[in-house]
Amino acid sequence: MFVNTDSIFEKNIQSDICIVGAGAAGITLALEMAKHKINVVLIESGDFEVDKKTQSLYEGFNIGKDYSLTETRARFLGGTTNWWGGMCHPLHEVDFEPKEYCPNYDGWPIQRSELDEYYKKAHHYLDLDDDDYDYSIDKCREYSKTNKKGFLEGSENIESQMFMMSRGPTNYRLKFSEKLSKSDNITVFTNLNVINISTLEGSVNYVEAVMAEGGRVVKFKSANFVIAMGGIETPRLLLNSNNEYKDGIGNKNDLVGRFFMEHPHSECAELHLNPDVIMDDFLDTGFWLPNNISKYPEAVWPFYSINKKEIKQRKILNASFTSIRPDTKDSYNQFSDNSVTVEVTKLMKKLFNSVNDNNLVNKVAIMARTEQAPNPNSRITLSKERDFLGQRKVVLNWELLKIDIDTIFKSLYVVNNELIKKKIGRIKLNSDNEFNIFGGHHHMGTTKMHNNEKLGVVDSNLKLHELNNLYVASSSVFPTSGFANPTLTIVALSIRLSEYLLRNKYAKA
Repeated sequence: MFVNTDSIFEKNIQSDICIVGAGAAGITLALEMAKHKINVVLIESGDFEVDKKTQSLYEGFNIGKDYSLTETRARFLGGTTNWWGGMCHPLHEVDFEPKEYCPNYDGWPIQRSELDEYYKKAHHYLDLDDDDYDYSIDKCREYSKTNKKGFLEGSENIESQMFMMSRGPTNYRLKFSEKLSKSDNITVFTNLNVINISTLEGSVNYVEAVMAEGGRVVKFKSANFVIAMGGIETPRLLLNSNNEYKDGIGNKNDLVGRFFMEHPHSECAELHLNPDVIMDDFLDTGFWLPNNISKYPEAVWPFYSINKKEIKQRKILNASFTSIRPDTKDSYNQFSDNSVTVEVTKLMKKLFNSVNDNNLVNKVAIMARTEQAPNPNSRITLSKERDFLGQRKVVLNWELLKIDIDTIFKSLYVVNNELIKKKIGRIKLNSDNEFNIFGGHHHMGTTKMHNNEKLGVVDSNLKLHELNNLYVASSSVFPTSGFANPTLTIVALSIRLSEYLLRNKYAKA
């Protein structure tokens, strides 16, 4: 059920589990726990619609590469699923493995195979193909209703990739509001902002939440707590909770907020097709962006990525590429009045602007989307300036390393060799001043998962090392980013966390 903050009279509210943040992670976890009659409290800062005042709580400062803190985060029920583009893909096996040539890239404390069953379950939540957990290019071909093969398909050093598109895309607020409302085991508190985590003898004692209007503080007590506030707000809350821990909760080794990662996108090159290559044939077979994503409920987005052998041999990170069809410029205008895809519109416009409209006959724009190395100097800290609730604002330093740039260039070299070998064409790199890198709004890594408390904030079960009843469900726990969008993995990890809690914390006697 939903509770209007005006009707809250208790000063202390008790539950079996308290989840802070009602986005994809928080709602998934709540629904999974409620199946087993666990009494769940779900706390959301916003309401059912976006509110400018509440949204302003995301405002902060940027001292690194240009990056918006407010445009793509949604502070109301459903979180960023209100505004996401819907692209889904599991992480690769290589993303979980250490890379000795990259500092701080010690991989994940779990195996990639351990997530398979949870990725499958996540499909249901995100309205993907429930029956066939298959990201192969053959499945892509089936969805795209073509028998043609991609021009780079079967290349020795290149792998064809398929992103599934969440139908809608799935908006958790619209999809699950009725289910949350009718639940006997879930109580959703909206318009409440958690401002502090209070601890006692190695455990969370309660969390304090304040109403945006009126300022009354409510305490939530529970056996276990889960922070599900995303890759930026999660470390912010931990750092602001410094009454008992002067440097913030979970931060005795100065790791909270560090290793902020994105997926660097770049307008990196143009593909000049050979004269005998027919543009339409090329664009209809992989290495393309479909121009009807919003209309095709089971759309896919094919990419090419560098395979594991080349990644390790060339000492680079995971990387992928796609081309931009010349005829998609107009089709993306349809997104201009759609809040869900407003950021996709901006991204596409950046890419289209890099292509000369008068010379498109044999030229295709190339978009790179790559992994970012875990960098301790790329981080979230707190400003002295406070928001209207009295909380210190975020300071973001998004910082890239040489390996991040090298990955783009070296992987383009691999792609170019394959294009020449297959007599398709050549890649022309953009000049340095045109080599623009921007984020995909996939903030990750700020409460890193590692079983050694000196190297991570949470363990492999997503529990904070310092406290025995506080967990994190968020992309903030990602030790590495891969090149895949994080939402599918976020939901999978939330389901995995629910099973751990049910097995170890709420097992029936």
